[in-house]
Amino acid sequence: MPPVDRAMLRTPLSVITAEEGSRSSIKERRTYSPAELNRSVIADQQYDAIRYDGTLVEVDVASSEPRSLTVYRYQPRPVATTADAYAACLQDEYVFELSGLDPNTREVVNEAADGTYRAENTSDTAFRSLVETFHSHTAVSANTASGSWVTRYEGRLYWVKLRYTGFESDRDSRPRVRAPAAVCS
Repeated sequence: MPPVDRAMLRTPLSVITAEEGSRSSIKERRTYSPAELNRSVIADQQYDAIRYDGTLVEVDVASSEPRSLTVYRYQPRPVATTADAYAACLQDEYVFELSGLDPNTREVVNEAADGTYRAENTSDTAFRSLVETFHSHTAVSANTASGSWVTRYEGRLYWVKLRYTGFESDRDSRPRVRAPAAVCS
């Protein structure tokens, strides 16, 4: 059997073998590239059954329909010569000092630094203040509900994952984002 068919059947056949044939059928969806389709003996129904580890397994192609296939090609390019150089670049670009906090906000940060802080409701002004502080700095990644930043707090470096659904005050408070590969190349 061609490698393209063996690869496609490996998982469903292993399930049949593990369950000693107790399942009556397993449905498997597969999209073939034109080259794979030309090599496949299953897709064009050349066989009605195959033998796998001594078990005869019926093969039935329920449907076959052409679909467009988008192929992506990626060309890697180095963003730094070493891991240390990349880390230094990230620190230069993203790290900001978390300081000047009022006592309530400092309490939120200290609790989060020891594990996790969860705001009980959207009227948590200390957490809202913290969200606004983070939103005023460039995020490594962010969306409308959460983001990641790198900050220094009391001399220690932290990777901060912040979820802030319900704490966005307006569209202007959305965090700025710059992808690491774009800044470190």
